Amino acid sequence: MAKPGGNKKRCEKYKNSGRREENKRLRQIWEQKRCDRFAKRREEGKAYEYEPNPYEKGTVEYNREAHFRATKNVSHKGEFQLRKSRMRKLQNEINAEKRLLKLQDEINNNRKKGKGVSDYET
Repeated sequence: MAKPGGNKKRCEKYKNSGRREENKRLRQIWEQKRCDRFAKRREEGKAYEYEPNPYEKGTVEYNREAHFRATKNVSHKGEFQLRKSRMRKLQNEINAEKRLLKLQDEINNNRKKGKGVSDYET
């Protein structure tokens, strides 16, 4: 692990060079443009407006609608599918590491034989 505080000089150089203030100014300009763009969209009526639940609170229809709205943007994967996805992701990481180690071994073996690293695409 790197020693903490190793970028102090770089940070001070960044602050003293004036780029920090310039970047702050640019971010403010970008944020203002973004706000203007969304205000224009709201004026044109292109903004999304949430409709309230049309049913009376406490009724079966209200609860169905509330449940439907709550589950719209949620993953519907089952436990088996989630586990399978995680295992596939881990296996892909393991395979990538194996390929990297194999390539490094090849490069090291060929260095001993006198071939250059530039002979290989990484």
